[in-house]
Amino acid sequence: MDEMVDLSTFEVDKRRVWEAHVRALIDHYPKPYEGRVVVFHSPVHLFLCSFDEQCGWGELVRGGVTVKVTPGDHSRILEEPFVAAVAAEMRRCLDEFTGSRHEKGGGA
Repeated sequence: MDEMVDLSTFEVDKRRVWEAHVRALIDHYPKPYEGRVVVFHSPVHLFLCSFDEQCGWGELVRGGVTVKVTPGDHSRILEEPFVAAVAAEMRRCLDEFTGSRHEKGGGA
């Protein structure tokens, strides 16, 4: 772990969170997913972390990736007032999905 990230300057609680993140990164081996995925993230995340239009999910998701950029920064995207925009966009996605299933006769 120490070879990947220097955690010595972090408080104990934050160090534990980072250790969990790094352990998950090392131990997790994702498998392909046959369905569709919607990725929600902040505008800054796009600028700082990824130039990949599918945010790294394209190789794993077989049914397609839709990226939704919502207001707020990465650490506050699920807090007020930004969570309202995420919830509204999520509702639109769910409505679209359930509407397309009803049109195909699949039910909800």
